[in-house]
Amino acid sequence: KDASEGTVEQLESQVERIVLDLVPFLRHHLQQELTPQLQGQLCNRVLGTLQPAPSHPLARFFRNQLLQILQHTLARFSGKRICECEEELLMEVTEVVFKELAFHKLMATRKSKQSQDVGGCVE
Repeated sequence: KDASEGTVEQLESQVERIVLDLVPFLRHHLQQELTPQLQGQLCNRVLGTLQPAPSHPLARFFRNQLLQILQHTLARFSGKRICECEEELLMEVTEVVFKELAFHKLMATRKSKQSQDVGGCVE
């Protein structure tokens, strides 16, 4: 198994944890409209399910970017009852999270490689 397969499995595992957390939450609120307050709770659950927020600037940037994209995505469902859009909402959230985690992983790997390359320079 190569490193990219391991990375995909890691990403899928993180997304799966988020889905396992969100499904019971959504089921509990099926008859409610997706209000800004409920959207905020969903965003907090997603961010809370991810690894604890490290103090690294790239991690803070990632969390802020993910939050903004999640808010934008959830806004499209605003005012709909969750029972009317549960599956689509869950698919949209998991797609956003997967893409953002993959992008973050790529950037972190790239930054790490650049640091190693710079560290190896001899003048």
